Amino acid sequence: MGFINSFKSQIGRDTGKVVSNYVWGDKHASVYRRAQSRYSSKKFNEREEAAFEKLVQEQKIEKAQAVVDSGIEKVIAMKVPQDKEHIIEMLEELTTMLIANPWGSIVKDELRITNKYSDAILVKYEQALFALKTKFPNEVENAYFEKQFLDFQKTRKKKKYTEVALISIFCIVLFSIVGIMAHNEQSEHESKGKIFEKIESIIK
Repeated sequence: MGFINSFKSQIGRDTGKVVSNYVWGDKHASVYRRAQSRYSSKKFNEREEAAFEKLVQEQKIEKAQAVVDSGIEKVIAMKVPQDKEHIIEMLEELTTMLIANPWGSIVKDELRITNKYSDAILVKYEQALFALKTKFPNEVENAYFEKQFLDFQKTRKKKKYTEVALISIFCIVLFSIVGIMAHNEQSEHESKGKIFEKIESIIK
């Protein structure tokens, strides 16, 4: 709020007058207008603060996108070596990078962006693993890195989509409960209606 008030003071008196005229529609003071001023000012500040927070969030996302894009370009630029030792070194380096940059739920905007960086690392890992298996198919290291690659794929799916799956399940269960309650209420209403019909037929 302090930053917003400071920012507002930089706009100048003219902007303040424009806003005042826009809100009140005239230049004459009145008791009613002063009474409403406090309420309107509060609402105006709340809207301004919400707009500022939205702007900050958008800037954070843009900054995160810029950082991720830069990181992805560096990963793409990594060349897969031709000899076994350097391919293994690259796979070990990519393993460290994946552990340091885990995936997160796609429900959150920032995590959806940073996930792209981890995805790029995993793709490069797959390329290096393919080179190792193709050039040196009989090496014992192949099985180890293959298993590690599959583990990373499972972790990726779990981290990115588990929360989405849980939310979907919750919604399905909730709608099912609501549907059952509505059906039971309708059945109870129909049962009461039949009882009343029987009573009326007996009375007649």
